[in-house]
Amino acid sequence: GPFPSKPIRMIVPTAGGTVDLIARVVAPGLSEALGQPVVVETKAGASGNIAAAMVANTPADGYTILTSYNPVAISSFLFQKMSYNISDLVPISLAVTSPQILVVHNDVPANDVAEFIALAKAKNGALNYASISPGSASHLTMELFKTRAGQIQMNHVPYKGAAPAVNDLLGKTVDAGFFGAANVVQHVKSGRLRALAVTGSKRLSSLPNVPTIVESGFPDFDATIW
Repeated sequence: GPFPSKPIRMIVPTAGGTVDLIARVVAPGLSEALGQPVVVETKAGASGNIAAAMVANTPADGYTILTSYNPVAISSFLFQKMSYNISDLVPISLAVTSPQILVVHNDVPANDVAEFIALAKAKNGALNYASISPGSASHLTMELFKTRAGQIQMNHVPYKGAAPAVNDLLGKTVDAGFFGAANVVQHVKSGRLRALAVTGSKRLSSLPNVPTIVESGFPDFDATIW
């Protein structure tokens, strides 16, 4: 019969983060356009690979789709063995792009990128940074930043998604991190987190006083998430 004739499953690789949020915004419109329910399911873990493998290994009939993010493109370079081939996934549409924001909690004595680098050097590896998962843009952007800032040392603390990582940053268990704007803007505006820089090519309209990383002295630094 004509497609679609039954509900569609939309698989999401993280719980409570930007990707989850986007899926829940997109699903109702997609459901209306297709005339079938679109059910969002979370399959977290392994830097998005559990969700991606699940979708890649289902019949190619359009009834199981993936709402994914950067790691789906990064993972094949990071993992020696993968349970799926990236070529098993067919892109449908780019839904959202977003800069990331370098944020610290309020007890971190740094008000801009230069002060943060100086602090990291002074602490000599004692600062902890969170990421939303190993191999995510959140992780690799900080590693790029560390290299570009003159091989500064910090401890990487990976989480299973943005929500628990940001919660621990708010709770001061970890000191810093690069996060998608949607995950941290409200905490910056309420004063619970301090934004040091944004990774896009221009400032965010929602945080006009926060400079870009480029303005902070790092030419060609543009780490956008999608």
